Amino acid sequence: MSISEDIGFRAAAEAIIGLTLRGETPTVENVQAWVNTAIDPNVPTREIGGRAMYYARRMLGGPFPPGQCG
Repeated sequence: MSISEDIGFRAAAEAIIGLTLRGETPTVENVQAWVNTAIDPNVPTREIGGRAMYYARRMLGGPFPPGQCG
């Protein structure tokens, strides 16, 4: 796992867990807002933010495209 994947995964997990603990339903939009706020602006955020949203989408929607399960 590369450093951008590691930080991205942590950011996605933090966002989803944090939103859930606050009583909010995690969505792609509010996870994106959380990730944008949480990642240090001095870090190359484009790659890390992209990886974070990749993992967040998998956490929210599962690893399979709609209609591919079962």
